[in-house]
Amino acid sequence: MEAQAAYHQFFLAPLDTTPVYDGRDTGPVAGVVEGGTALIVYTGCTDGTLHLTTSLEDASPPADGSWEAQESVSIAIDTPLYIWGPTVDFPRRDDGGPWVLEPRKPGPHRVRVSARGRGDDYGEYRLASLPVEHYLIQLWPEASLRPRETMRDDGFGIGA
Repeated sequence: MEAQAAYHQFFLAPLDTTPVYDGRDTGPVAGVVEGGTALIVYTGCTDGTLHLTTSLEDASPPADGSWEAQESVSIAIDTPLYIWGPTVDFPRRDDGGPWVLEPRKPGPHRVRVSARGRGDDYGEYRLASLPVEHYLIQLWPEASLRPRETMRDDGFGIGA
């Protein structure tokens, strides 16, 4: 799917929230927002079109070493997570509905965010161009919340 980033970010969050970066739990790819129920994913482009793939898993999938940046975080999920940017509407599926990740059961989940291409047009506005940034969001249930694990850092995250 194609999604839109704004201000170097897009969200995975419940419908009734507005994620705000508080600087407390952040890594090179994603920041867990206060309360631990949503993510802000950091992009290379300032505003632009991204290619995004999502996957609901039953257990931790094997890691794929082809990504330039990759980390896993834990969040508590009790409601579906919608995917949108801070100043743009929800990206739409072919049937007109918003893109949403709906866990199979509520509770602690692990989210692996993998990215490539964040440095290709860093800081650019690419609203009308083809996406050069690619993201894979994988989500699976876990027994309890665990600390962040950064497997790869491309140097283009929030602190870059």
